[in-house]
Amino acid sequence: MKSINDFPEYRLEDVPMKMGPWRHIRVVLDETGLSLSHLMNLIENNQIAFIEPKQPAERKIYLHRDWVDAITSKYPVANYCLLQRHLKMDDFTDHEWRIRISRRKPKELASDKQIATLHRILKSEYILEGERKWILPIFDEKWIGSTRVKYLLEYFLGLKIPGIDTTWMQINEGVFELRRKSLSKFHETRKKNLLFDDDWF
Repeated sequence: MKSINDFPEYRLEDVPMKMGPWRHIRVVLDETGLSLSHLMNLIENNQIAFIEPKQPAERKIYLHRDWVDAITSKYPVANYCLLQRHLKMDDFTDHEWRIRISRRKPKELASDKQIATLHRILKSEYILEGERKWILPIFDEKWIGSTRVKYLLEYFLGLKIPGIDTTWMQINEGVFELRRKSLSKFHETRKKNLLFDDDWF
């Protein structure tokens, strides 16, 4: 059996850049404007089965256009919703890859508390339907890694760190708080406009 580092050799010009819905990572970098290291970190943080070679841009690594389109559109939450079916590593046969998937399971899986919080987020009045549609399939994956959920929770709820006493300091606000403030400001502006509308006098 091949070592995980035993990638086949071929000329780069023989590597297809597009195959149906699949985009080679070189194309993904061009379309998204991401750096190679950033893209590799995204894949790693989603904690799906992945074998990163020494020179990934020169290997047959493909990402599905649905995910690529989503991360460049209005649903940045898709950055943390990469599914196993969105990744294709053509350096391996389907049989070889199926064998390797189970061995790439992360050491730290999402805790019950993390999963419960994510379920509450799905029921929030501030979540967009498109965001919900991207998150739900995660629960059908073979596993949900702790790092993936951590980034999802930070995206929606923001990040807090312990203060110098028993309090917590908010480092950055999540999209829920930003949406709540935006909605509150909208209603306040609307109320003022109604109050000073000449038709009311």
